[in-house]
Parts: sequence; structure tokens; C-alpha cells
Amino acid sequence: MRVGDLAPARFGEALRSDGLVIGLGPFAVRFRITEPTLIGYLHDLFAHYAICRPEDTVVSFEVSLLRERRARHLFRPGFACLIDGKLEARDLNLPLALPTLEWTINWGIGTTVGQYVMLHAAVVERNGVALIMPGAPGSGKSTLCASLVGRGWRLFSDEFALIEPDSGQVVAMPRPISLKNRSVELIRAEAPHLHFGPQIHGTSKGTIAHLRPPLDSVLRAGEPAPPRWVVFPKWQQGAEAALEPIDRITFFSSLTHDTINYDMMGELGFRSLARLVENCAGYRLGFDDLPAGVALLEALADRKPLCLAFCDIDHFKQFNDTWGHRMGDEVLRLVGQSLEQLSHGVGYPARFGGEEFVIVLPGKTLQAAHDICEQIRDYISSRSVRAKNSNKEVGRITLSLGIAQLRWNDTVDTLVERADMALYRAKETGRNRVVGEDELEGAATPKPAAHAA
Repeated sequence: MRVGDLAPARFGEALRSDGLVIGLGPFAVRFRITEPTLIGYLHDLFAHYAICRPEDTVVSFEVSLLRERRARHLFRPGFACLIDGKLEARDLNLPLALPTLEWTINWGIGTTVGQYVMLHAAVVERNGVALIMPGAPGSGKSTLCASLVGRGWRLFSDEFALIEPDSGQVVAMPRPISLKNRSVELIRAEAPHLHFGPQIHGTSKGTIAHLRPPLDSVLRAGEPAPPRWVVFPKWQQGAEAALEPIDRITFFSSLTHDTINYDMMGELGFRSLARLVENCAGYRLGFDDLPAGVALLEALADRKPLCLAFCDIDHFKQFNDTWGHRMGDEVLRLVGQSLEQLSHGVGYPARFGGEEFVIVLPGKTLQAAHDICEQIRDYISSRSVRAKNSNKEVGRITLSLGIAQLRWNDTVDTLVERADMALYRAKETGRNRVVGEDELEGAATPKPAAHAA
């Protein structure tokens, strides 16, 4: 039987009396809750979880959130939080009941469970292998995790990566994903098929909403997966999306920083992390735009190619000198809008600096990227620019474009360097043309980025 199979009234009665034991991945947690609002939240967000028979189950720990009956709470109800009967917090406000419940479960797992190496990380799985994303609050790991789940990845957790020391596999523990502030609306718009709980305002982290784990993720919680990639995300406003490999020493050091029980596990913890470094590719992901960051992860994991196009406005300095900077700014705006329009659905354009633009083209081979860039070049060259005050035609704008495809051993710098070399060749051979890196002298055919795995 699952939580959703119980009528809300019966579910509430059970929680208020002896409690219910609910399976959360490898753990069986007994819940005792007396607050009706929180019971409703739990019935909704935990609908897919199995209810365990206490007589057949070893309970991992017990979580109790109980309304306090002291005189001070007559007019402002509050509640107390207990783990295994031990008081952890009291005088808590009822509007914060759901975030407190999630925090209490995390605390219970972190303090009572010792059989796994535990990283503070989000974990998702596709095609039988797991992607681990360690990170502190604010790194963007939960938002990336939710976006990937919306695209069909299987949710393991957005809080803990549980590494089984003997096998090295990641154990699934799907839980509601906690999203904050702007991330809530981003994921709602991007994945309307996902189910959210209520928005909770006024927390120390702003507005929070929880995303219910998809049914398939909960049903397959007993299926572990070997880790293949470890990506350390960092959201930063204005940052260009970039996925950079990291050396093994940095990789191992970063893992120890994000491992909750590394010191407690001793040699077993050291060996488990060393095996993770040996068997996985390690990267840092910097991003501002969510779709661009997710595109890099999917290109890495789905064995899809990815290309980078460098675009430069031909003779832009001469145009500026002749017609002035105001007209030059108008040209930059026109080119930027055109790139946005023509790249919609196939790529992500961005201003790189000066008169240069870049377009990230996920899932595109060099030839496919060349075709797209040729369409862009042709469209731009067909447009004429007119002065606003006189409506006089001041000339036509052309672009030169250079393209490079991501290779398994690329860094951002090496990928950019090859695209820039191709752009230089386009300039050198007449401008208003597209050159792929395969047209450079001595260029080798790039291997798909997926071979990085």
C-alpha cells in the first residue's frame, strides 16, 4: 500500500496515533505528526511512497512534529520537532512546518545512518548511470536536478548522494525537491507536467516550494546505479555556461569537502572517494542561464555532440568610424536580435564582447552546426541598415563565423581557441562566410564530446 491509497482522514488518524512507517529509499522512517496542515502536505507530496508494516520492518529512525500545548501557544500555535523521541527544536511556526519536516529527515539521515558514504549532492540517472552534483546551498544543484528530472532523468536525491562502500554504486533515495524563489517559477514554466506542493513564503531562504518525486523514480528506488560523472555546479549571475574538466587532486579534495561523514568513515571513506575519482569524469559547471547549463550536462551524459560558433560582424570598426557609435549600437542590437530569433530551439546565442557573439549548439554535429550558421549568415547579409533620422540606407551587414565541436578532452579555452581559429580563417579568406574547424589545415575530425565518459 502507498500513501496515496489511504484516504486523507485515515492517513491523518494513523499519523496522530502510533504513526506510520514510510519507505524512503533504503530507509524506513516512522512519522508521528499532529498538525492537520502538515498532514495534508505529506499526503500530497509523499503520495507515491510505500507504507511499511512495522512488524516486518527495521525502522531507521522516527520523526515527530507535534503541536505544543503550552499556554504561550494559545493564540499563536507552534510545534516541536523530535528525532527518536529527542527534542531537537521547539516554538516553531506552523507556516514553516513542511520545510522543517524536510530538514528533520535530512538531520535524521545524517546523524543516524552510517553504512553509506554521504555527499551533500543532487543525483540523477539516465541510461543506467548516475550523475552526481555536489554543492552548497545556492550552487544551483537542486534547480539543475529538477530541470533534468523534468526532461526524463530518474531522481535519486537532491540532498544526498549515498555511496555504497563495497560496490561503489549510488543508492537511490528520491525525496521532494526543495526549490527557492525564482527557481520555482523557472521549473513550473519549463516542466508543467511536474507536481508541486504549495508555495511557502517568509522562510529564511525566501519563498519555497517542493516538487513531488515522479512515480517512476519512487517505484525504482531499489535500483542503484554506478556513478559516471561528478559535476560541481556554481550558479553565478552573468556567468557564461561552461563545463571544465578538473584534475584528480582537485577532484578528490572537492569531494572530501562535500562528504558529510568522511572523517567518520576513516579508511573506508578514503577508498570510496578514491574509487569515485578513478571511475568518474570530474567537471566544474559555471552557469547563469538554466537551459544552457542543462544543455551542457545533457551533451555530456547523452553522448550528444555540441558545437560552439564564433560570430564576428565584418568591418564593424570601419562602420563605427563612418556612421558613429550610435549607429554601431543599433547594428549590434539588430544582430543580437537576429541571432536570438534564428537560434531559437537549436542553440543559445550570447554577446562575447565587442562585435563578437557566440552560439552554443547542443546536439549538433559540425556539419549540422555549419548548416545552421550558413542560414544565419545568409539572413544577416540580406538585411539592410537604415538611419532612423533620414531613413537612408547606410549599408549591409555581414557576418563571419567559425565553428568547433567539443572533444572529449576539451576545456573551455581549447574549444574557444579552435572556434576562434576557424573564425580567423573565415576572415582571412574573404569574410561573410562560415568555416568549420575541419577546414583548418591539419585539423583532425573531432570526436564526440560524449566519449569523455
